[in-house]
Amino acid sequence: MNNADGGILNLGSELVFSDEISAKEYLIDILSGHFELYCEVNVQHATFGELTIRPDIVAIPLDQQYNDIALAFEIKSGKGFGTPEFAKAFKQASDYVLSRIKPDAARCEKFKSHVGKPIVACFMFPAPPWATENSLSEDMSQCELIKTGDEIFNSGMAHMAGYLRVGMVRRSFDNRSNPFVLCFGPNEVWNSSKGWRSDARNKLVGKRQIGSVKRDISKLLKL
Repeated sequence: MNNADGGILNLGSELVFSDEISAKEYLIDILSGHFELYCEVNVQHATFGELTIRPDIVAIPLDQQYNDIALAFEIKSGKGFGTPEFAKAFKQASDYVLSRIKPDAARCEKFKSHVGKPIVACFMFPAPPWATENSLSEDMSQCELIKTGDEIFNSGMAHMAGYLRVGMVRRSFDNRSNPFVLCFGPNEVWNSSKGWRSDARNKLVGKRQIGSVKRDISKLLKL
C-alpha cells in the first residue's frame, strides 16, 4: 500500500477510519492498477430516470472481459457505526445498482467512452463486522449470541443485499496473503492478488430472479 495509513483507527479484520476522505484514499490505493477510477460521477437512477445521483467512486475494470460494465463504491468512515448506520449504507448503495453513467463535459476524453455503461453492482467500504454462514450455524450459548448480535444482524443484511448486487470490500479470510476482495456475502467476485473469479461475470450479470422468473441480466442490459 502507498497510503501512509494515517487516517486508520483500526487496521484489524474490520477497518475503521477517522473520516471518509481517509477511507476513500485507502480504497483508491487498493483498486488502482486494476480499475479506471472516477470520483463523484453523475449517474442516472435506474427507476427514476429524471434523478441524477453520485456514487463516491465509479470503477471501470481494466480487464477487457469486464470493460463493458462499471462498479460503484459507497464509502463510509465506519467510525461509530452500528447496525442502523450500516443498514442505511446498504440501502444507499442499492440506489446505484443498474444506474447508468451520464455525460460530463468536464471529464477527461477517456471518460466519454464509458458514458451509458451500467453500474452492475455497488460495494460498501469498509465492510461491517459480520459472521460467516458457518459460524452462524454452530451452537452458541446465550452469552455468545449477545456478544455477536451485531454480527448476526449484519450477516443477514449482507446476505439480503447480495441478491440486490450490493456487496462489500473486505479482507479475505485467507490469512496467508490477506488480500482485499469484492464479495456478495461470502461469495467473492474479485481478489486484489488473484483478480476476477472464474464465475465473477455470471455473479455480476448472469441469470437473476426478477419476480418469479430468472432473467439474463446481460441481455436485459444489452451487454
